[in-house]
Amino acid sequence: MNSPFLTTIDLKNTGTPPVDLPDDQNEIEEKPIIRIKDLSVIYFAGKNNESRALDGINLEIYSGEYIIFFGPSGSGKSTLLNIIAGLEIPTVGKIFVDGQNLAHLSSNDLNNFHRKKTGMVFQTYNLIPSLSVLDNVILPQIFKRVRSQERKKNGRILLKKFNVDSFENRLPQDLSGGQQQRVGIARALINDPPILLSDEATGNLDSEAAQNVLEIFNSLNLHEKKTVVAVTHNPEQLFYADRIVYMKDGKIIKIEINEQRKIIRGENEYGGIKKERTELDLLLQAYPDLSSMQLQVMMAPFKAKMLVAYLLSNFDYREIEIMEAAVTRRLLKTISQEELFEIFDSSIESGGVGLNKNTALKFSALVEEVAVKADFIQEEAYGVRENKKSSFERTIDEVRKSLLEEYNGELSLSQVAALNKGIEYRLLSKIGKNEFQEYLDRPFENGGVGMNKRSARNISRKFEVMMLLKFGR
Repeated sequence: MNSPFLTTIDLKNTGTPPVDLPDDQNEIEEKPIIRIKDLSVIYFAGKNNESRALDGINLEIYSGEYIIFFGPSGSGKSTLLNIIAGLEIPTVGKIFVDGQNLAHLSSNDLNNFHRKKTGMVFQTYNLIPSLSVLDNVILPQIFKRVRSQERKKNGRILLKKFNVDSFENRLPQDLSGGQQQRVGIARALINDPPILLSDEATGNLDSEAAQNVLEIFNSLNLHEKKTVVAVTHNPEQLFYADRIVYMKDGKIIKIEINEQRKIIRGENEYGGIKKERTELDLLLQAYPDLSSMQLQVMMAPFKAKMLVAYLLSNFDYREIEIMEAAVTRRLLKTISQEELFEIFDSSIESGGVGLNKNTALKFSALVEEVAVKADFIQEEAYGVRENKKSSFERTIDEVRKSLLEEYNGELSLSQVAALNKGIEYRLLSKIGKNEFQEYLDRPFENGGVGMNKRSARNISRKFEVMMLLKFGR
């Protein structure tokens, strides 16, 4: 099951795979900065223990792209990164980086290539323990014969940029892992290379430090136009990539284009509606091999928690726990709507929630309504993917009618059209929940729908529950 934002390019084991880029990637140049042709790396060739680390790799990487090599240990992703870095030479095939065939470079030319074209960030930091933080950063410029005063100035600029300037005179071992990695990034950038290579750069970091490093890479790619090529086995990082290159047994088995990256790279607004990252991409990217039933079972307790939170007023912990368990069972279709009502209506002593009949009826009906609408959205989703206009319009109409059931105001035809537009963009995840709510509340003459704040909040909350439940159903 793939993310709706990922376009898969199926590859064969032989031949040159197709190279495709998302439309409107306005920060990515059309000319490839890295070109790999029929490349293999073979160890112990011809012997009984012959091993192919890479086998028939064909790939083009464009200037300004963010590429991730993704796969299990031993898949060849680090070897491929080393080939691009010029640290290994292919047994067969060609590797061109910025027009240079690395296999044909002399040792001096290769050294110049390392200094000027690529910067590399390692999992283990690879800082020299006997040198200060500043001296570690400026070391590559010594080999370029940059004057001492100038290289120290350059180093301090980068240390300040990554918020480790106060440690310039300390030794690396005095810093935390995250701080050491930021120093490693500064060192990789000291010669301002166009290509930044990352070999499991967050592998030794805690989640907060890892996130900080990923945001640095993202900023360098989006704002400083660095071509970033990263190796990872962590699916949570796939969100950042323009393309994900999946590897197994030394081969590229598929390439996925991250459609959501278009939105991040694109203009700041869609027809007056701001755009943001979507919430559930990461889950769908992280578990591409799960069946819809597996994902449904995994997500049901979380969906129940969110739906019950929407229903809550003043209930104690035990009542909330019973409600969540009951709603989970209803979402998994192991109990009927009538049985859900019975649990809501039954007394605490008999294992129920103890609601009065009217509230129990209202809550069970609301769970059913939202679940049914979510099913409808999911069933009609193929129309969105296939650009079938009538199917998509029917989905928007059904969602709008459901959202307006408890709305007491009056909307003009123009406001209805504006609301349809907002629903469309939210269904396509071009805007997030906060932007949708702000769009509903914004005056019509200013490009919004023109509802009041309370109505905008209530409608937005209900829509978010529908959006949440449609995933994994």
